[in-house]
Amino acid sequence: MGTFVTDWRHAFRVLRRAPAFTVTTVLILALAIGANTAMYSIVDAWLFRPLHFKDSNQVVIVLRGDLKHPGAVPIFDFYRDYLDWKPVARSFQSMSAMFWQGFAIIGSGEADHVMGMNVTADLFQTLGVAPQLGRGFTPSDLTGPPVVAVSHQFWQQHLSGARNVLGRTLTLNAKPCTVIAVLPAWFSLRMENQGFDPQILALMRPDDPDYARESVHPVAVIARLKRGVNRATAQAELFTLQMSLDARHPKVPKGFGVFLTRLQDDNARFIHSSLVTLLAAVGLVLLIACANVAGLLLGRAAHRQNEMALRAALGSGRARLARQLLTESLVLGLLGAAFGLLFAYAGIKGFTAANPFNQLPPDPIAIHPAALGVALALALVNTALFGAAPAWRASRVDLNTFLKSRGAGVGARAGLGRSALVAVEVALSLVLLTGTALVTKALVKLLDMPLGFRPEHVQVATLSLPADGSSSNPSRLAGFYSQVLQRIRGIPGVDSAALTNIGPLVGGQTTTLSVAGRPAAEAGESALFEHHVVTPQYFEVLSTPLLHGRLFTDRDTGDSLPVAIVNDAVARSVFPGADPVGQKIRLGDGPWRTIVGVAGTLRTIFYNTLVAREPLAIYVPAQQDATQNTWIFWKSAHPLTLREVRTQIDSIDKSVFVGDFRTMQRVVAEATGQPRQRTTLLAGFALLALILSAIGIYGLIAQNTAQRTSEIGIRMALGANPGDVLRMVIRQGISIASVGIALGIAGALSLGRVLSAYLYGVSPTDPATYAIVTALVLAVAALAAFLPARRASRVDPLVALRYE
Repeated sequence: MGTFVTDWRHAFRVLRRAPAFTVTTVLILALAIGANTAMYSIVDAWLFRPLHFKDSNQVVIVLRGDLKHPGAVPIFDFYRDYLDWKPVARSFQSMSAMFWQGFAIIGSGEADHVMGMNVTADLFQTLGVAPQLGRGFTPSDLTGPPVVAVSHQFWQQHLSGARNVLGRTLTLNAKPCTVIAVLPAWFSLRMENQGFDPQILALMRPDDPDYARESVHPVAVIARLKRGVNRATAQAELFTLQMSLDARHPKVPKGFGVFLTRLQDDNARFIHSSLVTLLAAVGLVLLIACANVAGLLLGRAAHRQNEMALRAALGSGRARLARQLLTESLVLGLLGAAFGLLFAYAGIKGFTAANPFNQLPPDPIAIHPAALGVALALALVNTALFGAAPAWRASRVDLNTFLKSRGAGVGARAGLGRSALVAVEVALSLVLLTGTALVTKALVKLLDMPLGFRPEHVQVATLSLPADGSSSNPSRLAGFYSQVLQRIRGIPGVDSAALTNIGPLVGGQTTTLSVAGRPAAEAGESALFEHHVVTPQYFEVLSTPLLHGRLFTDRDTGDSLPVAIVNDAVARSVFPGADPVGQKIRLGDGPWRTIVGVAGTLRTIFYNTLVAREPLAIYVPAQQDATQNTWIFWKSAHPLTLREVRTQIDSIDKSVFVGDFRTMQRVVAEATGQPRQRTTLLAGFALLALILSAIGIYGLIAQNTAQRTSEIGIRMALGANPGDVLRMVIRQGISIASVGIALGIAGALSLGRVLSAYLYGVSPTDPATYAIVTALVLAVAALAAFLPARRASRVDPLVALRYE
């Protein structure tokens, strides 16, 4: 123990005497360990830390996906399918359903609005959750007076945290509802990229038309697997059941299968790839930092050969010398981990404040014990892997040989190892820089791509339909929409307003297409045609051009000829070389419609993916289709406030929920937000990697130059001029960087194939990108080598010859 304490005291004393080396090494380790600890904490919060539900890995979400396009975004299930699955599926302990619902809380004053969910009575049993106060839902609640469970946040903010809340009546969507439960503070229930938790849970009741026995209302099915049953088996069972159900319902678009995902994985479905990409990037930074630290330790060990020889002459054995050097490496590693945790804490705070993915995990991101373990493990691994080699080399001092040669050749051997490490640093940096450059170029192309509409002066909001039966009555629904548009258009400054069933920039409901006079297969019978239901001013609000024909008018009603407008993508793919205007088409099993116009194509960027698609979109007039139009757009010279819009909607029906209130410019920014933020973070990591590589090249060339002082003096005494010395030293740095660049290009080509899904409009082998990155790395290498080279070119030959 006394020797152990002595080693630690001596390690601190030695490192204190070399402040430049110590600060540089600790800073490199702190940046790398901090970035990796922060990124691990973020990934842990999303992917690794279990949800609070009992045996949360057994809780799955069931959605439907396009079999022909496995990468397509899944869609929700039909409520009637859930009812058919539930009694016969044998792979599950329980199965429940849920779907979003806006609630207007109506009191004596202005209505307040919150988002919640409609759920089935057995949801709490499926999740394995017990309320903090009150009881769960029971089958008798389906036929009795309406009851709800409220979140802990709603209880605190809207009900003042009153202990006598149970039994209180809330007027929600014009219906009196009794509070029977308060959920735990940790309760979180999300689905499909949802970044918020429901404030109210209400029952899906059979007296609600949306949840009648044969309803095709969308729902997300939440189920708990039986013990011993894996997801693949359960998915295969539901897939078989669904195929038979689809055969019984010919109107349902074919080509969709059933997919099971852990509920926890579904929470991160659309950011999973970003998390993995960023985690891999900081891993590369860590490797570069470790190689850099190993190079610094090797160089320091070479400089300390005289010290090691003297220690050996005084009786220190190899084990004693190695232990002392390993202790110094361990001190550096622990200091790097300590400061790295500070950087990680700051990084997590910055990430949470910036919220680059427009959503945060259910639990706060924090440095949990697992993250502390990661930081400590990184410090110990760095010590073991990259401190052992210098310690082993320095401890192998042949005293007689060293005293005879006065250290000649030892530095050269160390320099060879450092050169290899620096080449690896350069290679890893080039890989990361190339990947970042490719993704950045793809992002620039995406942002420059015309979207098919003009977002300026346009705002958008969602409407949750009134709870008075209008949603199931086409005529009342049309009347409600007419009043909404009339009220919005009456606000001063509003030029035009429109409603649609599909939100901006995202894909939507798809259906099959038949063309009169063609076989169904030739017409493209696949569920890839988006079915948009719009009011007449829709294209005017978005400034989408009419390319041919006419737009919808108020005369396109249910009593007039069924009509449709197709976008340019449909015209090119379904009617190549022909005029689509006048052609008759049918969506699904709907009526035959006459195409009256061709509009420009509105591109979609769905759930922050780095792809701007040209959907095959077909538009039909809202008065000819009873589909619920829940998105409202309006163009106004001056932005409206949420209060102005809600006031107009409340004048029609206070139970209508107005949400997702944004400008279209913000919609566009959010749609590209994840790739932009991901690229920004990647660029930061790539810049850090490049700086570390430059430090490695500088340190190597500086050390080699110092070791060659006598040689340089002799060269200059024999007639070499400073320019010759300058070029010789820079050439050495460029040579090492060139080896790393060659290795890095090979790695970057492999990475490009992995990143191909993110490279919208950019080739993974884009020559310009590789050329620019290679030139940048060479320039940085030349600059890093220039500083010690200039110092070497100024060596006084007389001083150099007396150097030894």
